[in-house]
Amino acid sequence: MWSDMSVSQRFSGIVEIFKKLAENKRFGPIDRLARALTPEMVRIALYEALRIGVTEGWNLPSDSEVDAFLNEVEKNLGIAQKIAAIALTSAPKAGQG
Repeated sequence: MWSDMSVSQRFSGIVEIFKKLAENKRFGPIDRLARALTPEMVRIALYEALRIGVTEGWNLPSDSEVDAFLNEVEKNLGIAQKIAAIALTSAPKAGQG
């Protein structure tokens, strides 16, 4: 099982893009990632997050990181939910932003 720290390190680019979404109060892809019941649902949430990142000019994770993440999700959907939870720690608190 992965710890929060190792997930953050292994998939740092993916974690960062979802954190950026949380910081910008764009919760749709994060919510879809958290609720994904299949690897396909994770791929859709990741695609949406990357699409927003491209539009906003954010740094994107490498192809190899995306491949590794999607391969890991095939074995363990909990990784996606863990990343969603980690990302929400960056969300603006009530009354901020």
